[in-house]
Amino acid sequence: MQLRALIIIVLAMFASSLSTHSQAQTPPPLRIESTPATVVRGMIPADRPPIMRVQQGQMVTVDTLSHQGMSTGDDPITFFARGGVKPSPFKVK
Repeated sequence: MQLRALIIIVLAMFASSLSTHSQAQTPPPLRIESTPATVVRGMIPADRPPIMRVQQGQMVTVDTLSHQGMSTGDDPITFFARGGVKPSPFKVK
């Protein structure tokens, strides 16, 4: 009985150390912003180098950019406001 209890304790400690190890190895999250360096209109050229590398299990947030409002005669804020989008999400520089 004592041997069984000892085995259970050792296995629990081992499992705990694996969990702690995997948490310590989780890579930090990444964010890809829409900037002139990261946005391509049309097809992406095959010889264009990657903007970043992603590790397995890494969380990535990708900001997107829409052309709507640029080719309709409205500015983008007015265009999206007609659809109920408030101006707060827009990054204006």
